[in-house]
Amino acid sequence: STGGQDGETEGVFAGNTFLYPTVGVGISTDDNINRTSTAQKQSTTIYHLRPALGIQSSINATRLVAGYDGDYAKYSGTLFDDLYNYDDHHLYAGMAGYGRRGGYNLTADYKRGHNSKSGNSISDPLRRFDQWDRYSLQGSAYLGAREARINLRLDGLLQAKRQDLLKSIDYDTVALGAMFKLRVGRRSYGVFEGGWRRWNFLNSNADADRYYARFGISWEATAKTKGILSYGTESYDPANPGVAITSGEAGPSFGSNEKTKNSTWQGSIDWEIRSRDLLRLGTYRGSRNSSGTGSHSISTRYTTSWTHDWSGRIRSNLGYMAGTEDYKGTDRNDDLLSYNLDISYKFRRNILLRGYYIFEEIDSNVELRSYDRNRAGFFFEWEL
Repeated sequence: STGGQDGETEGVFAGNTFLYPTVGVGISTDDNINRTSTAQKQSTTIYHLRPALGIQSSINATRLVAGYDGDYAKYSGTLFDDLYNYDDHHLYAGMAGYGRRGGYNLTADYKRGHNSKSGNSISDPLRRFDQWDRYSLQGSAYLGAREARINLRLDGLLQAKRQDLLKSIDYDTVALGAMFKLRVGRRSYGVFEGGWRRWNFLNSNADADRYYARFGISWEATAKTKGILSYGTESYDPANPGVAITSGEAGPSFGSNEKTKNSTWQGSIDWEIRSRDLLRLGTYRGSRNSSGTGSHSISTRYTTSWTHDWSGRIRSNLGYMAGTEDYKGTDRNDDLLSYNLDISYKFRRNILLRGYYIFEEIDSNVELRSYDRNRAGFFFEWEL
């Protein structure tokens, strides 16, 4: 993120209220729903119903939003279809305000989602899904006019996640961050960003703090490009360094708590090659919670995407990602690869047809964690 009020309108919003209900139906395929090695693959056809309802209103310079979107999925073709069916839900509400000298946004968010239980036993051939609830409250404050010499953004997050079955990875977390920007050219800035995050695990001894600081540059509207590049250092400090991770609840708890200090970076460049073509390059390196496989992992990612508007109705996106996941506190290292193609056709003003294909591959030194996966789908979305 580049901070400031990028892309927002200053001053007074129009006093209008909009309601936008949408319904989506689709069919997708997945040739490895459990992300397992070849011997344990299960393929399936999945039928989706995706309702959504959003509302947006504005009062003077304050914008209010709220909404719901869901994904009701029915599996066909697995050994245990009823164990894979899921209902995912997302509720959100927020408010934002922007003026000539700053702004803010605040969002409350609830998600009901699912993931594979494969971490519970790496030799279990039946790796059905476990569902979870995640509650979040996040906010940002922007200080300084868009064209001011100095801009400051402050971020905060409170979050809690609860699994239905894998209780060993239930956590509460709090995070604080800041980005300081100093204008050094007409549309370029020097950047300093730093932050802290605390993980408190309810049923294991894997509590930890992460600290980071990065310096860099950001720019926009320079030869049809905008971006940010920053580099720095970070530390991951477990509350119990060198101690084996244990839990009295079901779920993954492998390895030990390991303290690390290493480099971190982020980069994002958007290049509008032509009016209908956008090339986006990205990279990131940093530590993250690994949900029971060791104490944490060092993630490195390199991404590329190309979006092309073929006409006013047809749009395509081609994406590629390569990276690594270096797990700390356990002997596991993964090489990651994925690419995707997404094509959409706006049949009418309020009707969208969309198709996609995704390939992903993990090559791990832990053989049971290596897999490849192919997914494809076709969806019809109707804004009522």
